[in-house]
Amino acid sequence: MFGDTRLDLTTGGFAFGPKGVPHTFIGAGPNPTRMLVGFSPMQFEGFMRELGQLAPSHVLPPPLDGPPPPIEKLAPIAKRNGFIILGPPGPPPETNAG
Repeated sequence: MFGDTRLDLTTGGFAFGPKGVPHTFIGAGPNPTRMLVGFSPMQFEGFMRELGQLAPSHVLPPPLDGPPPPIEKLAPIAKRNGFIILGPPGPPPETNAG
């Protein structure tokens, strides 16, 4: 979802989210979702480095077991890295199918 527009992408799909436009994403299907994300400028990389863990090898890790980190932990890390978390993770509201 970018702004007020909901996008339902399939394999090979592409979306562009310009800076300053609120956005979210979720793997809503029954199978695990994989995606490649690029950022410019690289402010989000600092967030990931601060929050994430180094991979022990060059393979995809298993899915996260348990809930995502609380917003109270994520918000100050996001702010230090130049962006704002607008709400909790999860599916976007059902508006403006695109």
